[in-house]
Amino acid sequence: MKTYPNTALPCSAFGHNYIKTKINNDQTSELTCNHCGIVVNTDTKGNFEHISNPNTHIKRVLRKLYHLRLQSVKAKLSA
Repeated sequence: MKTYPNTALPCSAFGHNYIKTKINNDQTSELTCNHCGIVVNTDTKGNFEHISNPNTHIKRVLRKLYHLRLQSVKAKLSA
């Protein structure tokens, strides 16, 4: 199992405790570790593929932009 620098102590000692968080239509699933929050995808053969940090960073920034846009729309409507 590949280790990652930001893993929690239980993950380093015993391995990750994955929970299925999302099932895709193409027979793949997204798994998240309970302790450290690392997200991995499984392919159709069951192999793990780690989601890189830039993807999660982009998602986080897009979510912030979306919420800022909602706030500005609400402010315009209430004014």
